[in-house]
Amino acid sequence: MTSKAQTRVRWQTWLAVVTTLVLGACQPAADTGKTTQTSQATTSNQTLRIGYIGPSETAGGAVGWALHQGSLQAAVQPLGFADVKEYVFPNGPDLNEALLSNQLDIGIFGDTPALTGEANRGGSTLIGFNSVANEAWLMGRPEIKQLADLTGKNIGVPNGSYMHRYVSGLIEQGLLKDVKLKFLLPRDAQAALSNGDIAAFAAPIQLGPQLQSLNFNTVDLASSHHLQGNSVIVARDGFLSQNPQFFKVFDQTRRAAAEDLRQQPDAYYAYYLQHTQYKEPIIRASFPMESFNTDTFPAQGLQLLEGTKQFLLSQKIINKDFAIQDWQIKTPS
Repeated sequence: MTSKAQTRVRWQTWLAVVTTLVLGACQPAADTGKTTQTSQATTSNQTLRIGYIGPSETAGGAVGWALHQGSLQAAVQPLGFADVKEYVFPNGPDLNEALLSNQLDIGIFGDTPALTGEANRGGSTLIGFNSVANEAWLMGRPEIKQLADLTGKNIGVPNGSYMHRYVSGLIEQGLLKDVKLKFLLPRDAQAALSNGDIAAFAAPIQLGPQLQSLNFNTVDLASSHHLQGNSVIVARDGFLSQNPQFFKVFDQTRRAAAEDLRQQPDAYYAYYLQHTQYKEPIIRASFPMESFNTDTFPAQGLQLLEGTKQFLLSQKIINKDFAIQDWQIKTPS
C-alpha cells in the first residue's frame, strides 16, 4: 500500500531533483520556441517569454487565442516587447524550474507544481487562470472496470502534476489501496497501458478522451471527487517589478480574448486544431467553453486552488502555508 509517508518521500525526492538540475536541462532551446513578431519596430528588443505544458504547439485558452489574433503582441509592444515567444515543456516541474531560474517571464501550467514552487522557493505571483476545473481521466486496461480492480497494480502518473495530486487524493481517501505509482510522461502512457507495464494511467486533458477513443476504460474522473486542476498563470516577481504596467495590459487582453472565444467556439476549436495532433471530438471534450474564465480570479478556480494547497500541506509535500490572496497580484482598489 502506498502510505502518506511514501507519497511524501516521492514528492520530496522530485523536489530535490528538480532544484538541483543544471539549468541547461530545462532551459528553453531557441529552436523550440514559436515567435510571433509585431509589425512595427519598438525602442527595445525585449522578448516576452511564455512557457506552457505540451503536447500542442500553443498554450491555447485565452492567452493562446490572444496570440493567434495578435492582440497580445499589439498590447505589449508599447511596453517594450518586440516579440512574444512560446516555449513548450513536458511537465510542470520542468517549467517551474525554468521560470524560477529566470529563463521565462510567464508560466502557464498546473496549479500543483505552481503551488509547490511558490511554497518551497517563492519568487512568483499568481496573475490569473488560463482555464479552470480541468478534468483528469483515470484510464484503465480492458480488465480494469472500477477503482477496486487496481488493488495491487501499477498506476502511471505524470510526476508533480495535477493528475498526480488527483491520484494521491484517491489514495488519501482510501479509494485506492495497495497501489504503486509509476511516474510516466503522457506521451508514454498508451504504450505502457498496451504492454501491461501499468494497469491504469491518470491522463490530462486531450490524452484522456484520446485513450477513451482507443477503447481503454474510463475507471474514474477527477470531477467525481472535486479533484480537478486549474491551468494557472504566474509571473516572476522580478519581471513584474521591472514591468509595473504589464499586468494591467495583460489582464485586459486576456479577459477580452476569453470573452471573444466563448462567443465563437467553432472558430476557437478550428484555431486550436491547427496546433495539435488530436481530432476535433477530443479537443471539444477536453476544453469545454465553460473552462475558459473571463474573470481574473474566478471563484471556482480559487476554491480548487485552496483545496490543492491544503492537500499538499496535509501530505507534507509543502511545509510552508501561505494565503492564496497573498500570492495573487495586488491591484489598485
